[in-house]
Amino acid sequence: MSKKYDRFKRQKKRLKGRKSIDSFFPVTLYMTRCDAFKAVNGNAFKLYLDLCQRYNTINNGEISYSIREAQDKFSWSPNTVIKYFEELQQLGFLICTRKGRFDQKRHASLWEITHWPLPYQSQDKAKKIYMSYKLVS
Repeated sequence: MSKKYDRFKRQKKRLKGRKSIDSFFPVTLYMTRCDAFKAVNGNAFKLYLDLCQRYNTINNGEISYSIREAQDKFSWSPNTVIKYFEELQQLGFLICTRKGRFDQKRHASLWEITHWPLPYQSQDKAKKIYMSYKLVS
């Protein structure tokens, strides 16, 4: 067996009911000091943190989260949820990788969190688009 596989088994054994080793979301200092963080609505960031709870290191870009789920969880109207998703996309916190639809089957939108890299990229390849946002004064 490879060393990588052994390390994975040891890490999995230590979890004891938690989803992953990284079962928390760090709001880093550089994130809080950027202009996008200063511009984001508090409720929109609450939606962002809720979406971040679904991240498990291998599903970025395929995180399923529908407008109806957010509507039920936070008791917001669908238009408010759409407004918050659009704000998070405009500020660079999220990218919609697949738009949800209701044609033949119900499909929720799939999201990519730009704070973390995609599963096939190295750790330092996260897009962090929110860092390039500039406040208009």
